[in-house]
Amino acid sequence: LLTKSIQNRSFATKEINIMKLKLLKSMNQQFIQFQELNIQAPRAFSLVFIENREFLVGSSFKGQTRIYEHLVLDLSS
Repeated sequence: LLTKSIQNRSFATKEINIMKLKLLKSMNQQFIQFQELNIQAPRAFSLVFIENREFLVGSSFKGQTRIYEHLVLDLSS
């Protein structure tokens, strides 16, 4: 199980074929499905911070390393 924290939110992943991010809900301390990333046979992921931007780098045993930018969108309005 791989875990990382971004902006006071904890994420975890443990999958063989596709990287599935799960968000840790602080109220009941349970992980819920958050997002799937297209990384085959994920090996590890790391957070990289560059000029106030956050990137998730996912390495793979079988495919290419993928880089995703972490964005928070306010959809309330």
